[in-house]
Amino acid sequence: MTVIQSYLFYGLLALVSLLLAWYSEKSGKKRGLVLCALLLTAAAGFRAYDVGVDTLPYKNGIEYFFETGRVGWQTSFSYGYGLFTSFLLGISNYTFVLLAQAAVTNGLILARFWDFKDTASLTFMVLVYISTAYFVSLCIICQYVAIALVFYGSRFADKGRPFVYCIFIMAAAALHTSALIAFVDIALRYFRLEGSSSIGLLLRLAAIIAAPVVIALIGQAFFARYASYGANASSIGLMV
Repeated sequence: MTVIQSYLFYGLLALVSLLLAWYSEKSGKKRGLVLCALLLTAAAGFRAYDVGVDTLPYKNGIEYFFETGRVGWQTSFSYGYGLFTSFLLGISNYTFVLLAQAAVTNGLILARFWDFKDTASLTFMVLVYISTAYFVSLCIICQYVAIALVFYGSRFADKGRPFVYCIFIMAAAALHTSALIAFVDIALRYFRLEGSSSIGLLLRLAAIIAAPVVIALIGQAFFARYASYGANASSIGLMV
């Protein structure tokens, strides 16, 4: 497509998606949001391999891991992500890999939006998502799957089930290490001193003491892993 055609296509995609979200917001029924997720998934999943900065490099990395069982390039490509995509590639082709990842990303994020329907506008949440994350996720494939897992998993923390939330975080971290930053959320939610028993107080104090060390080690690993990116090529701050 030409540049003008691309603007028209994605503009129409955004407009229809917002109308579907608006329908769910006004009717209180999920079907509009489900259709919105399916539409965004189809547009991202059935795209040409030259759409998105990282689409072709990821294709090469995924196919290399599928054939050899080894990680061909270290940055942003973990062994866990290799296993995940190899499973998908074993079912069908690379388009199916893109489609499955888009389904996880859009499905989980929009499903989490539904949890906030009584306190926030579904239409506005979808607008912010499309404007700030959706078009970027066409490039950063792996990381947005991890983001979706963490974001959806946070619903279990809201329901008082932090262990389930931790499982989602670890699953996300297996795909992209940056998901470990979500443990800061765990700390902010649960490492409180008031109302604790003696054992609970000791555990929380131990966690507070250990947290800076763990964060420093994780931070050092992040910077070492992503040091190959040039200053103009990536922003670690934006990534976090």
